[in-house]
Amino acid sequence: MNEVQVTRSFLKNPLSSLIILLAIVVLIEFLSWNIAYEAKLNLVNREGGLSAYITVLVRSLIIPEITTALIIAALLNLFHRLFKITHVKLNWTSLVRYELSFLPVLLLAYLIFSPITQTVRFLLEAYPDYTLTTYWTGYIQNSFWLAIYLRYLLPVCIIGYLLLNISLLIDLQKSGRASAMASL
Repeated sequence: MNEVQVTRSFLKNPLSSLIILLAIVVLIEFLSWNIAYEAKLNLVNREGGLSAYITVLVRSLIIPEITTALIIAALLNLFHRLFKITHVKLNWTSLVRYELSFLPVLLLAYLIFSPITQTVRFLLEAYPDYTLTTYWTGYIQNSFWLAIYLRYLLPVCIIGYLLLNISLLIDLQKSGRASAMASL
């Protein structure tokens, strides 16, 4: 087998993005509790208990970032379709070229998903006191600062490349099974 047929079955499934994102959120939450237990405990107390803290976590972080993960997966799928990427040769040069071809997509993804994610966050956090001023200054305007972009860049690349590589590995497994069946 010299190449993998890229079917993107994993990328096309929105639940895949959610699973990756939730695994990252749980890992970060676990690490933050281990690193800053007292600060997290104070945050739980300030929110009014564990259930209130979890509600804030879901409303302010998880649901908006689900939007982010879905948009990243959609962008990766769109890039595959636009550039008609249907096969990847199984050599280091082709694999590196395949991976690097998605770097511009991931570098620009923030500009696409940030306004959408911030709008979702605003709708969930500001309810029922929606004002255009709060929306613009507290959510949209601040999201286009270089520091915020750089803070998001690593998680976006991690999520994007995890999705891309898991999808490629699943396609490799399917191609291997298909070629094994064909040789019988």
